[in-house]
Amino acid sequence: MLAVSTDQLLVFLVIAIVFAGLKRWLTGPQVLFILSIAVFAWTLGYFIKTFFYLPRPYLASGQTPLVGNLLDGSFPSNHALFTLSLAFATYLFHKRLGIFTFILAVLVSFGRIFAHVHSLPDVLGAAFLAATIVAVGHKYLYPQLRG
Repeated sequence: MLAVSTDQLLVFLVIAIVFAGLKRWLTGPQVLFILSIAVFAWTLGYFIKTFFYLPRPYLASGQTPLVGNLLDGSFPSNHALFTLSLAFATYLFHKRLGIFTFILAVLVSFGRIFAHVHSLPDVLGAAFLAATIVAVGHKYLYPQLRG
């Protein structure tokens, strides 16, 4: 049986975006935009968790998490926020690669729910944040990167 962690999928997605840039499927500014948006989203997620603590589902239900005891807040899911930001931003520039990254992002998101470390609202909130970050970034950041 093949077991892949969500962290391994995160690394794979970043490598896929960089590879797409090297293969000229994406331009340099597009790759920079996608990766910048994802890093900003991850950072924002940690900032939100610091000031808006919600206990993780396994703490509330008494279930055993599948990935170890995580004691930081549950909302938003940073894994979902990061991967969905990558997917939404990639889709703006390369539809097929964007759909591929979206499928992986959904797998990561449901994996976090299945592991009892996030709930559906954590993931849906992350999806809303990701879409908002990408839309605002595309309007204000991307034109600056393009020159």
